Amino acid sequence: MDDHAGDASVQAQACGALRNMAGNDSLRLAIIKAGGVPRIVRAMARHGADANVQEAAVRALKNLSHVDFDVQRKAGTAKGLVRQVASAVSAPNATAITKQKGAQLLELLYVSAFCVRTRV
Repeated sequence: MDDHAGDASVQAQACGALRNMAGNDSLRLAIIKAGGVPRIVRAMARHGADANVQEAAVRALKNLSHVDFDVQRKAGTAKGLVRQVASAVSAPNATAITKQKGAQLLELLYVSAFCVRTRV
């Protein structure tokens, strides 16, 4: 993703690949540990007007969120994550999938932050 940061099509495809790989538990953790979340967030920031990048990124982040609360909290601290997802959801050209998955992701991040903070 870093080598082709300016190419929206490549970023959307990379996010789609990460989404697919995040269906596997061990790959999901490997993606998070390798810095996949900040890379996705950077793609969202760089291509804020591209609905395809936003949808693919939100879907990848949603799939990556299916881990325990501690990992969610660490992934959720990626600089700008909440801001970028909120922007994607509220964008005029946001797809229905971006809105749905983005809202679900924001809720998961809120709940995991609450549970970690209150030790639920």
